[in-house]
Amino acid sequence: LETLPRRVALPPALHGAEPWRPGPTRTVFADPLRGAPGDLDGRDLPGGGATWRRTFGRGALDVGPDGARWRASVAAPLPGRTLYTIAWDDPDFAELEVTLTPPGTSRGQSEHGTAGFCLWQDDGHHLLVNTWLDDCYGGASLSSFPTIGGFEDLYDAIWTNVGDRIAWGRPLRLRLACDGLRYLVHIDDEPVLYRSLADIYPGCRPLRIRRVGLLGNWEWGADTGTAFADFAARRRDGSRADDAR
Repeated sequence: LETLPRRVALPPALHGAEPWRPGPTRTVFADPLRGAPGDLDGRDLPGGGATWRRTFGRGALDVGPDGARWRASVAAPLPGRTLYTIAWDDPDFAELEVTLTPPGTSRGQSEHGTAGFCLWQDDGHHLLVNTWLDDCYGGASLSSFPTIGGFEDLYDAIWTNVGDRIAWGRPLRLRLACDGLRYLVHIDDEPVLYRSLADIYPGCRPLRIRRVGLLGNWEWGADTGTAFADFAARRRDGSRADDAR
């Protein structure tokens, strides 16, 4: 005779900690990303205080009356990874949010969506987070790529399958919060990705966030025209950057 319990209490040592949450934040910069046609590079944000710069890459992000869009198409995809950023004065934390619309209108058009955010310390230290949408896969994903000490490995990317939360031509609200080590990503207010850089590279020191902004990435293909609108950058209430002001 063998008797087995139907339930076994999980030992305290195996209890997982609550996921990190950034707490209350306040908007420091906001940009509708709409206006007179032209490259976003060199444009001041409404109200001043920051200027958009193309920090990396050869692509272009064009502003128009309905928002900003990567200068790209199926016939001429974005020419590799491209970053547009603004200076950021709180190295310990940033929260970014934007309305993002993947290119195309439906499956079968050969559109490829790999766009999102970047958190930039310097050339050798940064974190990139982007959508991934392609005809070759039945769902969609959200990907994150760290570069630490000048090293990046595409196969170290942390990603999550998000099903139909990302779709061609359908706007979504993307939000990224990061304290330099831990990062949390939401799609339309639903948490979909949480990680610490130390999970990937044990002993990794936190990023010092010097610039923040928008990303067009290469991930098994380059972006073909993702659009952005209503960008916001926030810091935590009561941050040391606030004290410095």
